[in-house]
Amino acid sequence: MPKPIELQIARDQLVRINDKLDTPHLLIGGLAVQRYVPMRDSKDIDLVCDSETSRMLARELFPTADWDIVTNDDEYRPTLTVRHRSLDMGEIIFGPKITERDAYTFINWDQLLASGVPFELALPGDTKRVLERIVIPCCASLAFTKLISFLSRNKSHTKKRNQDLQDFADLTNNESFRLIRLISVIQRAGAGDYIRSNFLLTPEELAVLGGSSILRVSDIFSGCLRPPVCPVGEQVETHHNLQQVSELSRPSPGDMRMDLTIGYQHDKYTDEQLLKLGKAIVGLLELGEEVRVVRKRPGSVIITIDLPAGKAEQLVEFVSDEKLLQFGVLRAEKLALGREEPVSCHIVWDWLVSQIAKKLRVHPAAITSRATFGELNASDYQVEELLSMVGESYRIDSITTDFASFLRGKYSLREIDAWNYVPVGDLSDFVHKNHGLDKQKGDPECE
Repeated sequence: MPKPIELQIARDQLVRINDKLDTPHLLIGGLAVQRYVPMRDSKDIDLVCDSETSRMLARELFPTADWDIVTNDDEYRPTLTVRHRSLDMGEIIFGPKITERDAYTFINWDQLLASGVPFELALPGDTKRVLERIVIPCCASLAFTKLISFLSRNKSHTKKRNQDLQDFADLTNNESFRLIRLISVIQRAGAGDYIRSNFLLTPEELAVLGGSSILRVSDIFSGCLRPPVCPVGEQVETHHNLQQVSELSRPSPGDMRMDLTIGYQHDKYTDEQLLKLGKAIVGLLELGEEVRVVRKRPGSVIITIDLPAGKAEQLVEFVSDEKLLQFGVLRAEKLALGREEPVSCHIVWDWLVSQIAKKLRVHPAAITSRATFGELNASDYQVEELLSMVGESYRIDSITTDFASFLRGKYSLREIDAWNYVPVGDLSDFVHKNHGLDKQKGDPECE
């Protein structure tokens, strides 16, 4: 273990660096882990910064009379290492993590900086100093960097690999660690397949990971994580050509179609077993059993269900609160709200179809009253532009907020968090109900 004075030297250097920086910079590596795991031994400073900043810090903080400065002379990805000439003060390293291994392309340093927290330095008397320009990633994001570091490190570097894995395990046990955030970081980085393909542990490495909260929870719920199997003797028919959502009948009026993404290897289970799993999930939550279809992707299973809109929204909340992790559920996505085919006014509807076709550059035949904006490939920004235009034409001043309120009331929703699952016909009905045009001026209006 480094002597206390050595750890203090590293912290003193952090204070000096913080005072020289004009903007926040990211601290990673062992000293960042130490923020969440106090017993972590580290006196290296791994600061992510550009070449100009690293050279400024080296010039102003580490004069060559006392310090040796070594650079790799890479103009585009420089690594700069500083060592004291006579004292054992460890290494101060600038930006090495982005230069070592290709797998670091999964790590978005700007996102880690934006979601990070300032480094806090403990002072005598139970006081702290906050280093506003030294930022460490949140616990889950830092755990992700350690996982990527472990998977991409040369297997001959056993000591460093084990330290990466130990850091990952220790970070998952911190009270601020959120598993759902780690899953989100992995999905956003597109690193799922890379992790699945490379996370192969030796018995020694498995022993290191044994103390991780993730491994302990998976052991507790190991029975729940396996999809229900069919009783002995029951014949199960496997369907190789699975239906897609577009081939199904649309959700019933008042229902919401949604997808549950479940982290199973899809080729290990029959469709019937996966359907039973979907029914078990919604049945456990007393949400009904309207499981319609299973779709499969590499490394995951997607179960599509129809539920009353309010209960579908409740299911999304269960996923956010991690209450479905025992089933391996990673996320829930809303696909479409169900409504009746007829619209309240065909004059308004015909006008609206012409405007949508022009705005979104789609054929009018594709615009049905039950089609959603998402099916027409409209972004939320495009829908809001469309609403603004419709509101101006029909004299509805606050159309965006009023339309959202209309949908919340109709479908018993708490919030409209995206326009992609909203049927186009609902906009027509809303306009018909709320417009302020004058019939005598010949504006489009129904009796």
